[in-house]
Amino acid sequence: MIHTKIIRTDEENKAMCIALDKFLKKHHYNLDNLSQKEQDEYDMMKLLITTYEKERFPSEPSDPIEFIKFKMEMQGLKVADIAHCFGTRNSAYRVLRGGRQLTIPMICKLKKELHCTADVLIKS
Repeated sequence: MIHTKIIRTDEENKAMCIALDKFLKKHHYNLDNLSQKEQDEYDMMKLLITTYEKERFPSEPSDPIEFIKFKMEMQGLKVADIAHCFGTRNSAYRVLRGGRQLTIPMICKLKKELHCTADVLIKS
């Protein structure tokens, strides 16, 4: 089913993020070989979410840690849900408290988990 309803509220955005997450979990082994219908659905969900979030939150947080916390809140994630991106739960807490820098392997895992680009996770 292709989602074409414009997102107008935070609740609708959260629901679309959940739908995208389910889609990604279902197709994560096959993202490079989606059917045209599946690719259209994937692209539409990304477009709807991105458009809403750009309008609702005009500027992305410049600090990578604040961005991670923001995405966690938007996706309803807890530290335990993304701890594997940091290696351990302890490492996750250390990074999120500012006591440890993000590493390249962490950034690679986080960009997949949080559905974002690496540049928002890298300090300039």
